[in-house]
Amino acid sequence: MNGYNLNFLIALLLSIIGLIFFRKKIKSQYFKLGFLIIPTAAYILFYNYNLELLQNKLVYGMGYVECLWILYCYLLICSFQKTPIDKSSKGYVIKILCLFILQIPLIAICFAVPWAVDTFPLSNVDSVLFTLFASKEGANNFITQSLNEEVFSPTLKTFGALSIAQIFAGFLINRYKCSGIFCKGPLKFIMDSSNWKIAILQIEKLITFLLVSCTFLNLALFPCIIGSASFKAYFEEVVDSSLYKDHYIPPTEFYLDSNAKKKNLIVIFYESMVNNFEQYTPELNNWKKKGISFIPGAISVSGTSWTIAGMVSSVCGIPLNIPNSDQEYHGQIPTHLPYATCLTDLLKREKYNQIFIQGSSAKFTDIKRFWNHHGDVSVLDDSVFKARKQVPETYSVFWGIEDKKILSFAKKELDSLSMQENPFAMYLSTIDTHQPEGYLDASCHYNEDSKYKNVLRCSSFIIGDFLNWASQQPWYENTIVWVVGDHSLQNLAAKAGLPQNEKLYTIAFALNSDFPAKRIDRKFTNLDYAPTILETMGWQLPHHAFGLGRSLLAKDSTVLEIYGEDSLNTLLRQRSFQYDKFMLGEN
Repeated sequence: MNGYNLNFLIALLLSIIGLIFFRKKIKSQYFKLGFLIIPTAAYILFYNYNLELLQNKLVYGMGYVECLWILYCYLLICSFQKTPIDKSSKGYVIKILCLFILQIPLIAICFAVPWAVDTFPLSNVDSVLFTLFASKEGANNFITQSLNEEVFSPTLKTFGALSIAQIFAGFLINRYKCSGIFCKGPLKFIMDSSNWKIAILQIEKLITFLLVSCTFLNLALFPCIIGSASFKAYFEEVVDSSLYKDHYIPPTEFYLDSNAKKKNLIVIFYESMVNNFEQYTPELNNWKKKGISFIPGAISVSGTSWTIAGMVSSVCGIPLNIPNSDQEYHGQIPTHLPYATCLTDLLKREKYNQIFIQGSSAKFTDIKRFWNHHGDVSVLDDSVFKARKQVPETYSVFWGIEDKKILSFAKKELDSLSMQENPFAMYLSTIDTHQPEGYLDASCHYNEDSKYKNVLRCSSFIIGDFLNWASQQPWYENTIVWVVGDHSLQNLAAKAGLPQNEKLYTIAFALNSDFPAKRIDRKFTNLDYAPTILETMGWQLPHHAFGLGRSLLAKDSTVLEIYGEDSLNTLLRQRSFQYDKFMLGEN
């Protein structure tokens, strides 16, 4: 007997023991019927989810919860069929208070799970697993504020309204007894209560049952995560990857013509921006026409589909995966890929002054460690701007500092960098278009029919204004500017008025390169940005390749064009000896 079946039998035994323990609380026929209903329902639920994927002592927790939930629901339904004997017992008041207290966390969960799904990309299992292991420091302000607005406050308001409604309904039922169809089934024992305390208790039990059911349905999100392809890959054995053996090109023979003037670089990692939003981004559309625009846009594949993964894959040409287990790496997840070579490392070799700017905390998911380690890139985040007194110490908007202020700070940094002897590279990460509904800058006044559409219009104007400013600076003549979406996020489609299942392609265009401005139609991912960026800067790349990426300016096929999205995702998720070297070196 395998562990999965054994744990099912143990969970089932616990629920049967619970049924026997409460046998005196229900009628005899329902007690006997429970020996059929509970095991049947437990079997259906337990084997509906492939929980055997988990290989540790927490593996079967969901199965135990399911069995106990079935027991609770069955006993609660049966309790409506037992007429109370002592109608004046003070115990009813205690039971009423206990149920009221129980309803608070149940209501909170009903708000918290949709909040989490809407605020964080929980449908993106890669992102969920990575965030669980990586540092979460730096997101406290946004999470606390969002929790207060979307979970705690609605929970208290709902609980207050529901409590009043239950008490009022109890008194009303007690006064007006039941009649006709309202006296059938379990409702008979609610509507026929001759004591107001009993009536309120029966109403509470019904409402609590509904809340528990709603909570269970919300928590069913977690078995969906467990059953995902990304989660399965987490427990697979380390393999010798054909993807890396056949297509990975180490960035060791790249060079820049010593006689050529080194070009400056600006890369804007545009939060969740996709070409599908073009109807709300007229300024961006105009800039696309002035440079090289890559159509239809990048597809977010495994290891590239959340913010830090989008940035890492763009400059390193490899995905950002998590290792097989934290124990394998002594409790520390090296999210900064210490043994990988990235575009920033090459620019450091050429003595570039490099800087990364974002408005939120760079401690979140170890973003700062990544940029510091690869190319000694200086990191400016909200904490730095507060320390410099550029914003008040207590300043907090959305995730930290809004894009308009961050871009104004970036302008000052660019002016300073341009005065130095060495060339510069600036990497900017925007935040205003982040889920769940983005941040609408106070300076923007548009009349779209939803907040997120207005956010898109506003963001397009702000970024367009920054590009217009940059194009008028004396250093622009020798500067390549890239605007790329860091990743796509499917649940933003509906908020932008698109069909929920419409395929999203992140924005990608380059300005001011020596290549002629045109539209290039390719199938590509973030992995292909590093070689393409380097070639626009005049670098010579053997095979037009960098890591798993291929230059979109050359004719060589990208790994997406070779394998297709589904097969590529499978290969990228594999735990391989080759990928472990980026984390552990040659050990």
